[in-house]
Amino acid sequence: MKLLKIFSLTLLSSLILQCSSAQKLQKEAPISINKIEVQQWMAGIQGGGAGINMEIQVPEKVNIKLDSVFFRGLRAKVMPARTDYIAKFISAENQKKDVVMSNKPNAEHGNELPVIIQKSPFELKNNECVISYKEAGAIKYFKYSNVVEKPRQDLPSAPPRNQND
Repeated sequence: MKLLKIFSLTLLSSLILQCSSAQKLQKEAPISINKIEVQQWMAGIQGGGAGINMEIQVPEKVNIKLDSVFFRGLRAKVMPARTDYIAKFISAENQKKDVVMSNKPNAEHGNELPVIIQKSPFELKNNECVISYKEAGAIKYFKYSNVVEKPRQDLPSAPPRNQND
């Protein structure tokens, strides 16, 4: 019986800790949003990268600091643009894969750091995102449910070289 009480208390305390550390969504968004658009892109050259660009269109300058956005299981930092905000999600698709491994100190100099994909703690539909923001020193979250997807943009490769050069 004592073992059952200890097990029950341990289980209950772990559930309470998990719930208290979970991100809580605000019932209302602290800012008005005109539209959020996303567009997938892929470079036209092998190893040029791929990802999703997100544009958050707001009607006026906001008084809070937008921090990150969670979308389709990924996370990206939000950056201010001219009048709106943007976020860039980098995917593992079409990334450069050549890595030089050597015992010579300078041979590995050209290796690029791997792309670290940050996962989202939220379960969202394909057209939903969660935006985190800082207000009065606290990080808060709100969900937006009408993300508009534009057709994928395949970026061109380098222009062909002139044979006469």
